[in-house]
Amino acid sequence: FAALAGLVVGLPSLRLKGDYLAIVTLGFGEIIRIVVQNTEVLGGAYGMNVAPKFELTWLVWLVAILCIAVCRNLLKTAHGLPFLAVREDEIASSAMGVNVTRVKVAAFVIGSAFAGIAGALLANFEGFITPTQFTMDASFIILTMVVLGGTG
Repeated sequence: FAALAGLVVGLPSLRLKGDYLAIVTLGFGEIIRIVVQNTEVLGGAYGMNVAPKFELTWLVWLVAILCIAVCRNLLKTAHGLPFLAVREDEIASSAMGVNVTRVKVAAFVIGSAFAGIAGALLANFEGFITPTQFTMDASFIILTMVVLGGTG
């Protein structure tokens, strides 16, 4: 579901660049939080119990290894060359025939899928999930990590 949401957000917004893309994704995240907060089926403002709660430490490690393997293999194969080209210079990669929008949407969908898996594991670990866990502050912290960490 997170990958599908990433596709829905990514198609219209990934034509934007830089700060404007960050603003659109932050806005979409805030819209989703408000919708979830006002939907009683999803627990509303109170939150939702996640039952049964399992200790799945092995699953966390499996997902981490899967994430590392997918990212490494994507960048070390011929399929990853357009991703590297777009990361380094969008204009130059576009001039060389790379479909920049398709590559950015694919990266957005892959990132959304991994974020959805991480969210499901978080909900299972906590046993209870509430919209107050995902405020705008958390989004700013993640965005700051991305900006300070760089595109590589």
